[in-house]
Amino acid sequence: MLPVSLFSDTSDYVTVVDTEDRNVNSKGTEVWIPESDSRRPEETIVSRDPGWKSREGVLVCYKNQPAAIKSFLKLKAGRFLIF
Repeated sequence: MLPVSLFSDTSDYVTVVDTEDRNVNSKGTEVWIPESDSRRPEETIVSRDPGWKSREGVLVCYKNQPAAIKSFLKLKAGRFLIF
């Protein structure tokens, strides 16, 4: 997992691209995006490639890589984005 901390409130577009590259110690190439606060990830999506699927409230990319997903997020200071 990769946590990203924010220093101030902001609203912006965030694009995540699963490139299929991986660390030699990794067991897979998947990218998982869990729910954030009270909103489901699907509610913020602006666009997504076919490689991204919704599985049990989580967005996951595990095939058809590279694949991008773009969301508009309202982010609060002191919160984390976790990939």
